[in-house]
Amino acid sequence: MDLRKLLHPVCRVVGLLASLVLAQYAHAQAVTQGPAPKWWHNAVIYEIYPRSFQDSNGDGIGDLNGITQRLNYLQALGVDAIWIGPMFPSPQVDFGYDISDYENVDPQYGTLADFDHLLAEARSRNIRIILDMVLNHTSDQHPWFKGAAASRSDPRHDWYVWNDGVKDAAGTLHPPNNWISLFGGSAWQWVPAVSQYYYHEFYRAQPDLNWRNPRSRAGDAGHSQILARSRGDRVQVGCDHNSVRRRAATQ
Repeated sequence: MDLRKLLHPVCRVVGLLASLVLAQYAHAQAVTQGPAPKWWHNAVIYEIYPRSFQDSNGDGIGDLNGITQRLNYLQALGVDAIWIGPMFPSPQVDFGYDISDYENVDPQYGTLADFDHLLAEARSRNIRIILDMVLNHTSDQHPWFKGAAASRSDPRHDWYVWNDGVKDAAGTLHPPNNWISLFGGSAWQWVPAVSQYYYHEFYRAQPDLNWRNPRSRAGDAGHSQILARSRGDRVQVGCDHNSVRRRAATQ
C-alpha cells in the first residue's frame, strides 16, 4: 500500500480545516480590534406612534405629555431610546407622514414646551429620543413645495423630483415611465403651472424630495426649531429607501 496516496486526502482535509480556523481567528481579531460600537448597535429601541400611545387630556388622541407619563414604565422595560413617529404639523393625509412644517409640533400632540418637557424627563432616565423626520418627502402643503410648484424659477423648485414627460407618436404627453405609486396609480403628477410632472412614491400629496440636490439636503438638515432643542441627543430617521429610483427619474 502506498502510504503517501492514503495520507494525501487526509492532509488536504487537515489543511482545509486549518485554513477555516485561521480565517475565523482573523475575523474575530478584526471584530475585537475594530472601532467601538455606536450606542444604537446594542440598544433597546421602543417605537411609539404618538396618536395611539397615551392620551393625556381625554381628547381621544395620544400626545407628547402621554409619552412623558409613561417614561417610568418604559424605563422599567429597559428601554434605551424611544423612536417617536411623526409629530409635526400635517394635513394628515397619511397620518402625519405628510409633513407641512418641520419647525413645530402638531397641536393635536402638544407644543414645543411639551416636547422640551418630554426631552428633559427622558434625559433624567437616560432614555434617548429619536425623531422620525420623514426626510423622503414633504406634504404638498409645505411652503417649499407650494413655491416649487408655482414656478420653475422658484429657488426650491429643484428641491423636488421633476420631469418634463414624454410624447408619443401622436404628440400626446405622458409621464416619463410606468412607475406606480405604492398607494396605487401613477407615481407622477402633472402640474400645469410648471408644465412638469413631479414624482411621489407614496400619496399624490407627498412629493418626493430631490436628494441629489445638496441644497435640498441642507434644507432637510436645517429643521432647527425641533432639533436644536435636542442638544445632540436626537438621531434623525428618514424614509429614503428608494433614492435610486429618484436618481433614475432625473437622468
